[in-house]
Amino acid sequence: MRENSAIQRSYDELFPRGADGNRAASTANSPHIFSLFLDPTKSQLRHQSVAFAFDLAILVPDYEIDGVLWLKKHFEGGYLYRKLIVVEATRDAAATAGWRLEYGFQNETPNVASNVAQTTLVGNMLTFAIPVDSPAGARPSISGRLRIEMRIWQ
Repeated sequence: MRENSAIQRSYDELFPRGADGNRAASTANSPHIFSLFLDPTKSQLRHQSVAFAFDLAILVPDYEIDGVLWLKKHFEGGYLYRKLIVVEATRDAAATAGWRLEYGFQNETPNVASNVAQTTLVGNMLTFAIPVDSPAGARPSISGRLRIEMRIWQ
């Protein structure tokens, strides 16, 4: 709650045990992080693209997994991941659903979305994912993907 976020999930909620006792990622409890409305007619670039940026920060308030408390190698309230992510959507008739999506990390390519997103169209929803990984060798760490879903507002 330090960042005024009401989004909190336990390890058990995000990675529940299956019938076989093994853990697997579950989208059933995936948090809805944000919503926004992008109007291409308000674009500064002659209606060619729209962009937004967001700060994604992941911290773990407690370090207990499967009843084991991690007492070393962390600071309470420390970040497992924190980056400002830039996303740009550009009109492109050859791209899925007519939009080319790109993303970038402010600390790597300031103000530039330089990674082309691999998009999928499911019904009227365009989806893509952004990798979310702690630095190599970090313990504790996180490795995952932030799923972005885009829909036409009606």
